[in-house]
Amino acid sequence: MAPRKLIFHVVVNNDMDDSMSITAVDDFPDDLGEYRESIFAQMNGKDYYKSQLVLMQGEDFITYDFYSDRAWIDAVKQQAVEPYQEREREEAKLQEQEYWKQEGVRESRVARGAEFSFIYHVVDRETAHPVYVGRSVNVDTRIQQHLNNSRTLSGIPKLYGYLSKILEEGRDVPIVRVVDRVPRALAEREENAEIFRLIREGVLLFNKESVRATTRARALMNISIPTEWRIEA
Repeated sequence: MAPRKLIFHVVVNNDMDDSMSITAVDDFPDDLGEYRESIFAQMNGKDYYKSQLVLMQGEDFITYDFYSDRAWIDAVKQQAVEPYQEREREEAKLQEQEYWKQEGVRESRVARGAEFSFIYHVVDRETAHPVYVGRSVNVDTRIQQHLNNSRTLSGIPKLYGYLSKILEEGRDVPIVRVVDRVPRALAEREENAEIFRLIREGVLLFNKESVRATTRARALMNISIPTEWRIEA
């Protein structure tokens, strides 16, 4: 049986789709000239070989890549997975950009929160009426605290009793509606003003501040549907 001839591969100018198979010195491109024998001798007998030669022809540079059979298989595999790797790199880049974008939004919210506070209503879904007025620099966090505390019935008795019952019965939680943004220094005053505005309209609230005033306000005014408004984002 004749000995197996090793197959080498030559790629010119990175054109992997037009490689040349080498089984003898004469198979090398003529442009390699005197380099052919030395390259073949260097590659012959090596199980894994990869090398590159750059020659200048006229005013142009020509790149020759040499692969043994095993090295060529690895190169072909790499070429096949490169589009997927590139897509993964792009996806990772987009995810990183989105992360820093969200970080910027978060930092901006924190900065705004350091100067402003938000006045919000907790609105019953069935009646569409506010049942509570609150203030917070971070409304989402404050509402989550209300929901958590309602499970232990600690804090604001009427509000948390109301929320606890809704959660136990599996009903939709109330709507949270931000109605104003005010300087933090004035937040408590504006919250109280909003509470008593609704009380004067006959709205029943769970706020501590409204417990004693509600009966008197309801007797003075019989308004069953409050005037609702919200601030622009």
